[in-house]
Amino acid sequence: MVTEEDFQEWLEENGKVVVPGSATWPMHRPSPTVVGSFNLEVVAAPGYRTEVSRQKAPGSVRVTVQEAGILQSFPADYDWQGGKTAQYLQVGNAVPPLVVTALAEHLIGGELDSD
Repeated sequence: MVTEEDFQEWLEENGKVVVPGSATWPMHRPSPTVVGSFNLEVVAAPGYRTEVSRQKAPGSVRVTVQEAGILQSFPADYDWQGGKTAQYLQVGNAVPPLVVTALAEHLIGGELDSD
C-alpha cells in the first residue's frame, strides 16, 4: 500500500501542482467527476461545492490529459485528438467506458465480450 508520504513525494517528483490543503484524498477514495469546463486540468477535492470553486478548493489536484482519461477508465495510451484544451474537453465530456459497459451489460442481461 502506498503511504501518504509516498504519495506526497510522488506529487512533488512529478511536478504536480496541488491547491493548498490536504492532497491525500486520492489515496482514500475515488475521484470526483472529471469535468470539461473552466480549468479543465483541475480535479476537485471532495466537497468542493460547499464553499469555494473547485479550482480553488483545498486539496484540488491538477492532472494531465492522460491522468484525467485514466480517472475516466480510458486506457493510458488512448489517443486523444487536437490541442490540450480540446483533449481535456474530450475527457471531461466523455461517458466513461466502464460506465457504458456496466449499463450495456445490465440492459442485455449478461457480460460483454472484452474484445
